[in-house]
Amino acid sequence: MTETEEEAAEEQPTALLIAPGGTAKTERVLGRFLKMLLEYRYGLEVLEVADVRHVVRILKEHKSLHSVYLIQGSPVSTNSTVPILSGKGTLPLFLIQPERIAAEQRLQCAALEGVHVCSWEAAFASGDSCLAQTIALGLAGHLTESDADPEEQVRQRLQKLGSLPSLPTVLGRLLKLVKDPKSTMADLEVLLSSEPAIVLKIQQVASSAAVAGASAQGVGSLKDAITRLGNRKVGAIAQQIALINSMVRPDDSAFDLRKYWGHSLGCAIVADRIHNSKFVQLAEKVPSSDYWIAALLHDCGKAVQGFFFYEWFERITETMEDDECSFYEAEIKLGKGMVTHDRISEMVLQKAGMPEDLVEAVGLHHDPGDNPSPLVALIHVANGVCSEIGFGYDDASTVKYSRPALKALGLKRDSIREMVDALRDPATKEIMDVISQCLGD
Repeated sequence: MTETEEEAAEEQPTALLIAPGGTAKTERVLGRFLKMLLEYRYGLEVLEVADVRHVVRILKEHKSLHSVYLIQGSPVSTNSTVPILSGKGTLPLFLIQPERIAAEQRLQCAALEGVHVCSWEAAFASGDSCLAQTIALGLAGHLTESDADPEEQVRQRLQKLGSLPSLPTVLGRLLKLVKDPKSTMADLEVLLSSEPAIVLKIQQVASSAAVAGASAQGVGSLKDAITRLGNRKVGAIAQQIALINSMVRPDDSAFDLRKYWGHSLGCAIVADRIHNSKFVQLAEKVPSSDYWIAALLHDCGKAVQGFFFYEWFERITETMEDDECSFYEAEIKLGKGMVTHDRISEMVLQKAGMPEDLVEAVGLHHDPGDNPSPLVALIHVANGVCSEIGFGYDDASTVKYSRPALKALGLKRDSIREMVDALRDPATKEIMDVISQCLGD
């Protein structure tokens, strides 16, 4: 980093997150959620400190400190520690403690300006006592509006989101190649030859009975596989495998990778069938490479939650079960300030430099708006149909379709039921075949 870059970094508003007991599960959960909330919602750099011996030096030397957050299982002295951490009242200070301690701490801090207390037990509840709302109320008046336009603000915040994963590099190259009408079989072969895991899987798919027939011989080379399957299908399989191979679920996460991929692959297959069905009326066809990759990636925010914020992911799934609602509805129920999976998906694609129309389709797949593009509408409807035929990540029975999205595809409320019934059996068989080929039995 150059001297100029270091100076620019130091000028970025920074939140100091202190968690002396950060290895314990509760503190770890709270710390991860805080980091995601502060980075995304408020665009803050987050400086994490576990050793309290460094705090005084940081408070003195770091000129761009914006606010301070202390996650601690013991009381905090209002005579010494609170004045130090709050810069003698110049910095908003948030104390996150167990309720048995937080109740007394609130009384002690009641007369102190800029000190806010939230209990561990109420952190993920709804209402004004939850952590997200406590922070929102505490930071009111401490945030200045950026002069940057909204797109630039998003870009700046994405640069801070080091916790978001990067999509495999080969994915973008595959997308460009599949979309290029001038690309050849040889171009695809050259690109994939450097990805042995993908090549092996493509050869297995091409040799399978489902593709080759029971009596057909297996393929001996990548070129033979491409010849048998065709550029488009090879590209689609390669995209799937590249994404699957990039994700390794932590042992203590409840995230169901197979169910997730069943829904993602299913959404892509259903989008393809809907787009080419008699039910849809479009003046201009949507490029298959666009809706295929958008469908594959539309829920990647769930994977981010499940892999990197997995305790929070469990909180969402518990809410789904308790309230008998969908994953998205559970996120909304968990209160203000929650970064929902569709927004995280959007940010992942933006970070990867994906085309704007794909980013839009992924970000709006639950709420397409009043005038959605055909691509946005297709992903929204495919997501719902995929869930209806039994390949949703959650088991919510009620699927709500946006009226503007149906209109954009030339669909009506009564025709959606007919379409779901017509697609159910053939789409289910194809999805099961692809899941078996890509993930194993």
